[in-house]
Amino acid sequence: MKAKIVMSAAVLALSVVAVPVALAAEEGHGDNQQGMDHGPAHKLHGVVNSVNAEVGRVNITHDPVESLKWPKMKMNFKAHDAALLKDLKPGMTVDFEITKMGNEYHVTKITPAN
Repeated sequence: MKAKIVMSAAVLALSVVAVPVALAAEEGHGDNQQGMDHGPAHKLHGVVNSVNAEVGRVNITHDPVESLKWPKMKMNFKAHDAALLKDLKPGMTVDFEITKMGNEYHVTKITPAN
């Protein structure tokens, strides 16, 4: 009887931990970088002003962004992966996507504009 009670307590304890973890993964929160919520991707067009690949940042003057109700402006963005910045040079015209991760927009895709 005592072993049955101990086993039941162990199952109960595991379920208290396992259920929230399973629910978070099901809702898409289990795979976020550093526990960040990811927003939708926004497409932008702009000109690269500067690149700091060492810290994974790029400064771009972008056209207005209707989906965010942003005017044309010059902004710093963090690259989701610093490898995205390896071929960028100041003066390049680019098409890129940003996604809000935590409190900051990250460049998740960037290519030279056609």
